[in-house]
Amino acid sequence: MAKSIFFELTPHKDFDFAQFIVDYSNAQPLDLSGCKLLHISDPILYLKADFIEYIVKHGFTNYHQMQLILEDLTTPSTPPEKIESLLLRYLSNIGIDEELIIIDPYFFPARIEDSYPEMISRIIQEFASTLVNLRIVTAKHGKAFSIQTKSIVEHEIRHACPAITISHTTSNFLHDRFWISNKRKKGVVTGTSLNGLGKKYSIVDFLKDEDVEAIVSDFSKQNLV
Repeated sequence: MAKSIFFELTPHKDFDFAQFIVDYSNAQPLDLSGCKLLHISDPILYLKADFIEYIVKHGFTNYHQMQLILEDLTTPSTPPEKIESLLLRYLSNIGIDEELIIIDPYFFPARIEDSYPEMISRIIQEFASTLVNLRIVTAKHGKAFSIQTKSIVEHEIRHACPAITISHTTSNFLHDRFWISNKRKKGVVTGTSLNGLGKKYSIVDFLKDEDVEAIVSDFSKQNLV
């Protein structure tokens, strides 16, 4: 994944901020003449004084309880490419090692868009250098599961990562969607299935470590992972 680059823009006196946003949103050339542009090499150090000031004013507990900084909201207007990059960012942050567990009842649904198998293979391919075992847990039957979709998706994954081993188990007692790795210690939760992100209002967030432990323990007892 490409590394983000941060800048501080200091506009000139007559800078039209509204027009700047319009041009940026429509991918039009941006007029930054007269503006000062400063490259921020380390955003954490750059914002250190603001962070300290906030803690002094509000207390650390208040900062710790700001849950919105830990999650992202996807909406029906979120484009597919942003969904993909968002999930990749979360997965990169949990640390994908040789195993990735995907628990998603609708991971192999009966109806999919043509781009769905390719999106999955691109996500998995990002971690091809370390990933050996991909474990997928889905629903057993009905609209949630299609053997044809399973075949198509697994074909795309193996094409992108020929050495990967894919195992698939099923259960009809699934609801939430989890992606777990880092020696089964870290995870991500999504409010809807991968094929549903960007179609409904849904969050993507990190799982608490104790929740990951509970999920892994329960699914292991059922021989699902």
